Amino acid sequence: MFAHEKRPPMAAFFVPMGTNPRKSPSNRQLEEKEEFPMKRLRAILCALLAGVLLAGCGVQPRTDDKQGGGAAVDLTRYAVKEAAFPAYPREPRYEDYFNDNGEGDWDAYMAAEDEYMAAMQKLGKGRLDRESAAPVLAFADRTAGAIFADSENRVYSPISLYAALAMLTEVTGGDTKQQVMDLLAADDTETLRQQIKDLWIGVYTDDDQSVCRLANAAFLRENAEVKQEAVDTLADWHFASTYRVPMGTEEADKAIAGWLNQNTGGLLSQETGNIRTDGNDLLRLYNTIYYKSGWQDAFKSSQTKQDTFTAADGAAQTVDFMHRTESGSYRKGDGYTAASRSLNYGRMVFVLPDEGVTPESLLQRQGFLAELTGDYNAAELVWSVPKFDVKSSTELNGVLQALGVTDAFDMAEADFTPLTDNGAFLSSAMQAARVKIDEEGVEAAAYTEIVCADSAMMEVPPTVEMELDRPFLFVIFDYNNVPLFVGTVNTMA
Repeated sequence: MFAHEKRPPMAAFFVPMGTNPRKSPSNRQLEEKEEFPMKRLRAILCALLAGVLLAGCGVQPRTDDKQGGGAAVDLTRYAVKEAAFPAYPREPRYEDYFNDNGEGDWDAYMAAEDEYMAAMQKLGKGRLDRESAAPVLAFADRTAGAIFADSENRVYSPISLYAALAMLTEVTGGDTKQQVMDLLAADDTETLRQQIKDLWIGVYTDDDQSVCRLANAAFLRENAEVKQEAVDTLADWHFASTYRVPMGTEEADKAIAGWLNQNTGGLLSQETGNIRTDGNDLLRLYNTIYYKSGWQDAFKSSQTKQDTFTAADGAAQTVDFMHRTESGSYRKGDGYTAASRSLNYGRMVFVLPDEGVTPESLLQRQGFLAELTGDYNAAELVWSVPKFDVKSSTELNGVLQALGVTDAFDMAEADFTPLTDNGAFLSSAMQAARVKIDEEGVEAAAYTEIVCADSAMMEVPPTVEMELDRPFLFVIFDYNNVPLFVGTVNTMA
């Protein structure tokens, strides 16, 4: 699924807790240059900004096998307003200046990188750090308990729902907007807008090793009377292009599905194939996230063996387990053991509940996801991880209402006046998501749909066995502890 990369891994410069990223010979040679790590760090920070706006609507992802991009779709004829993107310089590539032995023109490489960074400085740079990412982590904790209410396999992308609801605040007013703002724990509109921009900049990557890309879009009914200011705000602050489509027709269904497939790498094509617009649909807001990254240290296929997974209902299921023993990090919490594996972009935390504890009960515990971002201890990790491909579609109407977003669903109370004076309400909200892992890495995608209708001392590390042969959960974080995906695995059927 992932080809071997020659480029020094990004994760070698952003080192998560308890990890020791491997270094290629060429990377070791480069690090002998005292200035290189800092310059590369600066370059990477700027590169995060370089491409983030390109992830917005109307910008097509790469379609090669590595990126897994969906087929390009042309929505030009539907466009009301497409987000305007500046021209970004191309980041110098290591392999353009050095051969496989690390031999090359160091001065030319650094000169090109300095030129690139100077150009990027004119555009500003990302401000996302763990402190500014905390609102999304807190949002994930508030929402996960309501979403993971049963023992079914489920995948949830907190950042996708967060971004979609942030768009919703731009087309609502009064108490309707305030309820959404309260759920997002946003003090004011300006702060939330800056938070969204910082998120886009902070989580974005699209290079030879990994991709993590957000996208937003707004689809309007072709004859809908809406306010241009709302359209402009969605484009300027949320990187969302707006399109007019004939709602309730196959043409509209295919246009929306095409955009979603394009921005989720085709990973959710079965779900998007079920999209059916309605003639009463006034506005459909969409956020997508696509993620793909290899393990820093891959599992060896030769060590993959069949073994038994005991499902939540007690059924014994024979599946492929990946095996590896390595130095790593773990934490022993109340009712669970968690361990972390480094990816080229971010990390994946696996959580094995104690006997008698369910994954769902942990996720319903206040602050659980934040707890997983705390201190980890060194350990010799003996991994036994089942290969899995988990996907789910989650209806969010009840979840959002239980969390305090009620007026938007009430035709009599809903306030969509920033969008239209003709009356509208929130008719449905849902999220489809998928995460799959194998020996080489992780691929994941999600889309969120919001439909508006009219009206001290070193110690010898312990050995921790992460034998995930019964229900467990997982979380994929980026390096700023933004929770990209949360999932439960209760069955392999």
